[in-house]
Amino acid sequence: MSVMAGPELVVDPGTDPQWLHEVQRFVEDAAGRGTRVEVRVRTDEPSYSPEAAAQLLHVSRSTVRRAIQAGEIKAFKHGTHWRIPASEIHEFNRTLSREIAEYFADDELY
Repeated sequence: MSVMAGPELVVDPGTDPQWLHEVQRFVEDAAGRGTRVEVRVRTDEPSYSPEAAAQLLHVSRSTVRRAIQAGEIKAFKHGTHWRIPASEIHEFNRTLSREIAEYFADDELY
């Protein structure tokens, strides 16, 4: 589904197979008028601040920020603030758990 609301175009790629063509046409029209184009992605998935993610993961905020910088957690900027999708927090938690389990599995305890 695509909706034109004045100078704004809203598309749902899940229901509109022509969405990419509509976006391209919208951008080309705006460029022809010399208008600035801003693209935003909206999702229904909840997202968290690095501080909230740190609490959920039981790690420090610095650890979360380093993981974002290293690309281990995918995050996005919302204005001036970083946001982390819930799925990224769950994936990072699974990765940490797996690494800890592998570490202790290799450890020879007597």
